[in-house]
Amino acid sequence: MSLLDSKQENSSSAPSVSEVRRLDGESSMRLPLIDAPKFNGDWQMWTSFIDSFNAMFHTNKKLAPVQRLHYLKSCLGQAREVIRSIPTTGENYLQAYNTLISRYGNKGAIIQSHIRSLFDTPRVHTASATDLQNLHHHIMSNVNSIRASAQPVESWDACMVTLICSRMDSATVGEWQLHYNKKDLSSFTEIESFLFNRIAAYEAGELNSHKVSSNPVPANLIPSSFNKQKLSKFNDKKILFAKYNES
Repeated sequence: MSLLDSKQENSSSAPSVSEVRRLDGESSMRLPLIDAPKFNGDWQMWTSFIDSFNAMFHTNKKLAPVQRLHYLKSCLGQAREVIRSIPTTGENYLQAYNTLISRYGNKGAIIQSHIRSLFDTPRVHTASATDLQNLHHHIMSNVNSIRASAQPVESWDACMVTLICSRMDSATVGEWQLHYNKKDLSSFTEIESFLFNRIAAYEAGELNSHKVSSNPVPANLIPSSFNKQKLSKFNDKKILFAKYNES
């Protein structure tokens, strides 16, 4: 093979720059669009909002300052009043941004807001998977936010155990006392784990109950001697028997 033929073969086998770019474009994943974050002045939503805004707009070098200010104002609800008087110009972006940071970037106020939410935890009156799940979610979402602010939640056992017991229904509190059965005060981790397991148990029970009640004995499997009234009573007994076995 001549040197000329070798060069032609190599040049024909190597992809061009345009082909490489096309292949890279085809192989890259097309990510779904992300909605701009919204903030209405709720202290508890500030941290997640400002983190998302910074990632999408504040540190985006492709955007001009005036564009960032437009996006900032469009993301705000009631909180927009803080920067409403600032004209929408490029040179005013950092002023508006820093004004918002100064108003809502208050770590102490954010922590106090979560603590007040814990004090205002709604009480469960009747044990159910949904109500206990709402209780668990309310407590853990606030506790995790406080913990993320470097607060010593692990040393709040007495306060947290008392709070949870005062918000659970009487039947669940009785179950907790039988479960723990110790003279010493339990830890927050222990009662949180108990509540989590009770939710799972109620969910399993409600699911089984639903399956039983929604699948009565088919009519074609019942002897002809059974009338409709007997069939209804038969299915009711079947459901009661299943619930008795679950208890």
